[in-house]
Amino acid sequence: MKIKVAAALCMALLIPNISWAETFNIDGENVTGLNRSLGQPVTVFELPNGAIVAPGFDSLGVHDPGAATATPLTPATPESSVLATFLDPTAPFAGQPIDPALLNVKVREVATWANPAPDFTLGTRVSPPPHLAAPVFPGVSQAEPNPAGDVTLGDWFEAEGKMKIRCKNNGENSVKIKLKGLLPHRLYTVWALWFTPGPSPLITPQPLGGTPNVYVTDEKGKATFERDLNFCPPEVAQTGV
Repeated sequence: MKIKVAAALCMALLIPNISWAETFNIDGENVTGLNRSLGQPVTVFELPNGAIVAPGFDSLGVHDPGAATATPLTPATPESSVLATFLDPTAPFAGQPIDPALLNVKVREVATWANPAPDFTLGTRVSPPPHLAAPVFPGVSQAEPNPAGDVTLGDWFEAEGKMKIRCKNNGENSVKIKLKGLLPHRLYTVWALWFTPGPSPLITPQPLGGTPNVYVTDEKGKATFERDLNFCPPEVAQTGV
């Protein structure tokens, strides 16, 4: 089973194959998409028929000015490369109509808010200016990036996370995730990804701990996420799900 802290900066948190215990401590692992890091699978799954599968896709690439899409990431991609949105040709939705304006967009320039100000079309997703550079009225702004500038691959892999899961016989289960090195003053969400083997294997997302499954980083890119759980993740993982 995989629990993934996902959003502008993603980290997959893996639960090891160990015997049940009251407390589990798991280190984070950086990813650049769903079960992918630099184009390589993070976790592989064995099906009942013995077949090995590694579902997933990258959602980040290297910004390529003027191109229709970003350049795919590889283990050889330089750390100085500027990251942008990317449509992996292996993703299940790659064949669907996609707005070209959403591709090859630098991470800090991705539209994040529907701006209702008079000088914008109501409901349009835009990327408001940093707060200190914005006019007082109508006051449309976003929190200062601190530091500003592009997000490089090296910046991305500065992220770290640790997860502690507590399971008790009385069903009082909980999770606590401590993170650092994320983008400052940004909103993130936390998801559990369940792999269900079978003739048509599925990866099903679930808001970890229920909604709202969000946290906001501070000025140093740190955050803590805590929730009570209605299940013990290591126990569920041992069932093969």
